[in-house]
Amino acid sequence: MQDLIKRVSLATGMSGGRAAYGATILMTFIAREISPAMMEKIYEAVPGARDMVAAEGGGGSHGLLGGLTDMSSSSGDIGALSFMDTAGFSVVETQQVAAEIMDVLRDSVDADVLRAVHDCMPGLARA
Repeated sequence: MQDLIKRVSLATGMSGGRAAYGATILMTFIAREISPAMMEKIYEAVPGARDMVAAEGGGGSHGLLGGLTDMSSSSGDIGALSFMDTAGFSVVETQQVAAEIMDVLRDSVDADVLRAVHDCMPGLARA
């Protein structure tokens, strides 16, 4: 995850902490939305992703994200945007974080996993 966080920070100008927070929110959202088998492939391909999501309760209402998953029953782009908005991220920042996550995943996982991530947040994943 450190590579992803660095990429987000460089692409957006966010501090490392803010980049990590945004990446954590979106990775936790993805973990909530895609199948466990697909998420396992991401965990295997992206070092640190499992620990980051696990620290947040695996999509539950623990850790830095607090009750974000409880606040939003929305899925797709609206759900992802709602999570990020609640955490203080703008739409543009959300798009930037999503774009970096997708770039890392394009380099790391197969087409089926990319499709699953795209399907859970189609507008953001096309970035």
